[in-house]
Amino acid sequence: MSISLGYIGKKEGESIVRNLLKKNGYICGEIKKISYGIQFPVEGSTGHIGYIRIFEKKSGKTTVDFSAILFEEDKMFIESLISNLQGYKRGRILLPQRFFFNYVEGEEPLLKIKEILVKDFNGIEIESTNGKIYAIIKLDGVTVVEYKNGTVLIQGKTPTQQSDTVINVINDVYEESSRKELLRILKFNLPFVKETEYEEIFGELRKYKIDVDAYISKKAYSYLNPNDRVEIRDGLLLFQFVKNKKLPLKNFATLVRNFAIAYEGFLIKFLSDLEILDVSKILTKPINVGAYLKPHKDGKTLLEKKYPYISKKKPALPNKMWVYWQECRNDYLHSDFIKLPLIKRIETAESKIREIISIIEDCLDIFEHIISPTPEVAKIDNKSIIGIDESGKGDYFGPLVIAAVFVDEKAIKTLSSLGIRDSKLLSDSRIKELYKEIKSRCKVVYVKISPEKYNELYGQIGNLNQLLAWGHARALENMLSTVKCKYALSDKFGDENLIKSRLMQQGKRITLLQKPRAERNIAVASASIVARYIFLESLERMNKIYKMNFPKGASSHVEEVAKKFVKKYGKNELKKVAKIHFKTTERVLNDK
Repeated sequence: MSISLGYIGKKEGESIVRNLLKKNGYICGEIKKISYGIQFPVEGSTGHIGYIRIFEKKSGKTTVDFSAILFEEDKMFIESLISNLQGYKRGRILLPQRFFFNYVEGEEPLLKIKEILVKDFNGIEIESTNGKIYAIIKLDGVTVVEYKNGTVLIQGKTPTQQSDTVINVINDVYEESSRKELLRILKFNLPFVKETEYEEIFGELRKYKIDVDAYISKKAYSYLNPNDRVEIRDGLLLFQFVKNKKLPLKNFATLVRNFAIAYEGFLIKFLSDLEILDVSKILTKPINVGAYLKPHKDGKTLLEKKYPYISKKKPALPNKMWVYWQECRNDYLHSDFIKLPLIKRIETAESKIREIISIIEDCLDIFEHIISPTPEVAKIDNKSIIGIDESGKGDYFGPLVIAAVFVDEKAIKTLSSLGIRDSKLLSDSRIKELYKEIKSRCKVVYVKISPEKYNELYGQIGNLNQLLAWGHARALENMLSTVKCKYALSDKFGDENLIKSRLMQQGKRITLLQKPRAERNIAVASASIVARYIFLESLERMNKIYKMNFPKGASSHVEEVAKKFVKKYGKNELKKVAKIHFKTTERVLNDK
């Protein structure tokens, strides 16, 4: 069992791993040299637990081997620590990355990338039965999938120096391909006959410079993936060159094409950052962005349903995103210029270009607080804070629990050494252990909503986010009656004003911050553990009362247990143990 740290060397690897283990309560012994690497003993709370081995292969890749750790729980915990090395990953290019090559030279860019990865990076080409795939190349920690339509997808578990290098190499090929595409566009569109006239214009284009900031904000441009920045930059270069030279193109639609490609790339990244689209599952087929933008029968898109406040700030934006994606996908993403719609005036093309850029900037303006943490969120790290989180909202059986934990600066250091993290990443036994540690060091409060009370409140409110907001507000108010604190932090599950609007006098005096994946903060992670502990304790109590083992989650197994429960205790009793608005209830009660 090992994890790659990239090409950092065994000495730096040993220093990183040793410091990480020490911060989490382990004692590391002296280094001993072994074949191709080093090892050192590790002690936990129960004494000697095994060895960590760090190898540096001939290729230069550094790996951490923890197969010599004796106890499974320690092994799992150490694996999770090493997998989430925050200091090491800082500055890396995020994965996955996607490139869309607009090639005309057959398979030239794809072939060039494959040859570089196989010959220079010792990549292994994997056979594929998918007719849409040109090649799949596996490297250390990276998988590169090349599609016959020109899409290249780079995936990996975590960013590494290897993945950075691969992305940069592909980006170099992309830039070369993009410049060739500009020349192809001009050659196709310019009504000249003599080759010398083409060459003269091509020479001018190669030397031409463009001020990107004059067209798109630095914030929006820097947010884009590297390949989409190339598209925007080269698209603006070509557009401004044609406009200034007053070149009479046959079809100005070709000027919009770069921006259509960049827009689709932006949407994939943007919807992923908002947790509407999961790009990590994409491997053998391109993403159908339209499925996430298309309005539902009620006229609302997924974006509007998850973030209702967009309708107040920019009511027309969700529909505009959908309409322009349709136009970009259907009209401009063709490698054959003959299929493009005819645009006779450059002003029409410019209007479409500016509209695409405007949509990108509007999206980022509205959701900047989610995509980029605000200075207030950034400055609460290592500060006294109240963390709030819930457990049970995705579990059919059992209560909904919202917990608040006050963590001061002294407790932060202690909790960090215990390996506090999101409860979803911990076993039930580990949650019970950590709950005791948190309870002994921090002020803890929680609001437990029994299934029966949950069903009553849901019937009155009719919306889970509204119910969550009510519970978060009550937990925070209860905490503020016992401690003084400037900041509170919770996960973002809807309109940021949902919780704030339910706070009373004490809550109005605190700065409440909300952000996605807030469990990365030690206080929120602690709250998630407390909430999960109370949930598990309640579930065990239900087991004893009804002499049944109620499973967690909302799987088919849960459905089977619910059917047995109804058969034994009747459907009226179901509301005392389950959240009856789940679709599971309909399947259980309609079972013949």
